Amino acid sequence: MLLSRRRFLKLSVGVAVGAIAVLVAALSAKARLLARFRALYARLLSPGLEDAPTGPLSAGALNTLLVTTGALAGVPVQIAHYEDFFRWRAENLRGYKTLYEQFAAALDRRTRRSVGCDFVDCSRLMQQKML
Repeated sequence: MLLSRRRFLKLSVGVAVGAIAVLVAALSAKARLLARFRALYARLLSPGLEDAPTGPLSAGALNTLLVTTGALAGVPVQIAHYEDFFRWRAENLRGYKTLYEQFAAALDRRTRRSVGCDFVDCSRLMQQKML
């Protein structure tokens, strides 16, 4: 079947308009998704944490963070490096001490409720499951 120029142009314009509509819809969906991620990120960086004091971590919180690091890595790691990392951030950057302390407390509460022991006292397999 032969197409006239007019019919060919109509089809071409129709395809182009359809492609643009799909592209706009995709960009709109991407923009909505990006907005959701930004909102979640803003919620995670609670203004209360930005004003929180700096200072040394409690021994329990630091131990929980180090055990968590080992459980997440799944392989032997140089734990002294991570210890320095967590301590420096808690002592020098606002909000991290509070964030780390709250994380350790929440993880211990959840583990005690589910398994009946503190997070650091559980087996590696249970720690990974809890995370």
